[in-house]
Amino acid sequence: MGDSNNVNDDVNQQAQAQGGDDDDDAAMDTIDPLMFRSSDLPDLFADVVPVPQDDGPDVVCCIDYPAGFQKVYDYFRAILKRHEISPRVFGLTSLCLHHNPANYTVWHVRRQCFSLVLSSLSASHPNQENEGLVVAVGAAQNSLLTNAQEQLFTRELEYTANLGGSNPKNYQIWYHRRSLLSLLLEKDAAAASGLVSGTPSDSSALLDKYCTRELSYIDSVLEIDAKNYHAWSHRQWFVLAMVDKKPSFMDLELAYTTELIDRDIRNNSAWNHRWFVLHNQYTNDYDNESESKQQRQQQRLPFHVVESEAHFALDQILLDPYNESSCRFLVALLKEAYQQEQPRASTLIRQYLESLQNQVLVDEQYPDASPVLSACADLYEWLQQPVQATPWLMRLSAVDPIRTKYWMWRLEQIAAASTATTAGGNES
Repeated sequence: MGDSNNVNDDVNQQAQAQGGDDDDDAAMDTIDPLMFRSSDLPDLFADVVPVPQDDGPDVVCCIDYPAGFQKVYDYFRAILKRHEISPRVFGLTSLCLHHNPANYTVWHVRRQCFSLVLSSLSASHPNQENEGLVVAVGAAQNSLLTNAQEQLFTRELEYTANLGGSNPKNYQIWYHRRSLLSLLLEKDAAAASGLVSGTPSDSSALLDKYCTRELSYIDSVLEIDAKNYHAWSHRQWFVLAMVDKKPSFMDLELAYTTELIDRDIRNNSAWNHRWFVLHNQYTNDYDNESESKQQRQQQRLPFHVVESEAHFALDQILLDPYNESSCRFLVALLKEAYQQEQPRASTLIRQYLESLQNQVLVDEQYPDASPVLSACADLYEWLQQPVQATPWLMRLSAVDPIRTKYWMWRLEQIAAASTATTAGGNES
């Protein structure tokens, strides 16, 4: 299998001017100092004949791979042909990923090797020597993982963190972390069901430790880039995976979004995560695969939560009326409540319309605060009061020139609906 079929388009960027074995060895000391080095390959794979890259007879664009890149991938192609999954291949994947951390085939093989090595470090296989992959084996610390298995788990998570430091938006790295944690959760589920020996407290303590570490790692990534989609997606998966085991998890996540919003009120990713947390905290079986997407979308927040969150959103709007995130958050909450409990929600919407007009737009203090003006127009239309929405849309067409045509179209829709209503009344 040629690398051209399984390496991302950015291979030229990954295959930078990295020299031979010496440069690879120095890099590996930083990324994963316990793995073997490129210079070890001829001895460790003495029974393997490297397979060169085959670009076919007519090469349109020949990639100038560095010598170190060619060497490790020649060995990798050879072990693919042999279908070998072993501890030494586990080490080889580290070298391959050093050159191209986006190669999903290498990550797939690494996961297979990781599972093999993990099994070999179980209590029933003590003092296992893994062809250059050194892991100290000790007595079982708990029923979920032996000391050696836990050490391997920790090292693998650290490896992805080190590799991800310069590749924070690499999907393969994030997916690998998810796979590792999923394996841990599967072991915990087996322990809970009695398929393996041990007490729930042992399992819970281990999960707590890894949970804390994972959230800390995600936090560190978001500190650098608060809008890293991969980090947020991974966090949402992790929250859903842990919530059944730790019911208080959602409360902590909600507090986390509050902290981020206090730090940066315009962090739209934090607002989005807050919406996600709320709708998974107060709706049952949100991730139930038997439910259709439509059924999930029909689940609503309890009314008291809507009231509390609407108040939170208004406080943020008062701090920054030009912030689209807080205004859209408020409108979405009130619209959802209106669909669920129309009479109560109508009263609540009127209260917040009054607050927006009397506390934010009073005395023309923020005449061009288009997010607030838009919120007023939307909420009046939801109350089926298009006449009241019209002046807000007219102001928007003046203060928001980029979307003037959109606001004028909204006005035309209202006028057309009014004409049709009038015509229908005359005919009757």
